[in-house]
Amino acid sequence: MHKTNSVFDKYSKSITDYMEGSLPPYSPHTPHLEEAMLYSLIPTGKAIRPLLALSSYKLFAHSHREAIPMAACIEMLHTYTLVHDDLPSMDNDAIRRGRASTHVAYGDWLATLAGDALLTKVFEIMSINTRFNSDVRINAIAKLAQYAGHTGLIAGQVADMSYSLAGMSTMSNLSKESVLEFIHTNKTAALFRYSCELGGILAEASPRDTSTIALFGEKLGLAFQIYDDIEDSSSHQDDDKLTYPSVIGLSESTKLYKQLLAESLALLDNFAVPAYNSEALSDLIILANSIGNDLGDDTPDDTPDDTPMATP
Repeated sequence: MHKTNSVFDKYSKSITDYMEGSLPPYSPHTPHLEEAMLYSLIPTGKAIRPLLALSSYKLFAHSHREAIPMAACIEMLHTYTLVHDDLPSMDNDAIRRGRASTHVAYGDWLATLAGDALLTKVFEIMSINTRFNSDVRINAIAKLAQYAGHTGLIAGQVADMSYSLAGMSTMSNLSKESVLEFIHTNKTAALFRYSCELGGILAEASPRDTSTIALFGEKLGLAFQIYDDIEDSSSHQDDDKLTYPSVIGLSESTKLYKQLLAESLALLDNFAVPAYNSEALSDLIILANSIGNDLGDDTPDDTPDDTPMATP
């Protein structure tokens, strides 16, 4: 856990400072909107997604500071998914990050609009960030829209909500295993994949390197979600939801988690120093190993932070 904290400490303040500074100023015409946005956003969870983005960028660019605004956008988008996921019409969760969820603190309608505002702020920031050329920005924005939109995160959430409300009756031609994989690939793994892929896009890394680091993120994201499912099963949370332990059993879920984590780490072998930044490579390994490295222990050190839209 100490190593994980060292990576978090290295980047987190700059991410938090940027997010706070990027929010709109108070306006008497929009009472409590800016307050609700900030309340949702700060303090962050472990912010593993922007940490992955900054480390992936530094792997190729040997620096990270110029990528802070883009990485912060990932945390802002992730937070919007959490705000919407907690709503009574979704998961109806009253607590988020140890305090009242945004809709409990500010009401359903303002929480919904605060989440919308965070999402749209992401695309504003990314589009006007002139530290990267227009082709790079367009590619980064298009990829984010793809992973977060109706064929990505939203698709995963629709499948998850459909199962929660009607079981397999609306997807009777599919297996539980295929629905579960679809949900978690889109809700959780897609944003992990994007976080790492963004580093390659911004650094204008080779297509091979960008594809490899993106696949690392995707496998890591699935491992993250399976570990989260395992933790929830031990505390009997989400007993009515579609999870890996409920579909393939706890033992097989643990094996799959370990397999995916090992596969993700093996992909980092493609980035040998000195051609790539050794500090960034070390940070990526630490971040990967922080996910469930205590599995089987009764006192976990590094449990996953909040997961959007019931996961993203």
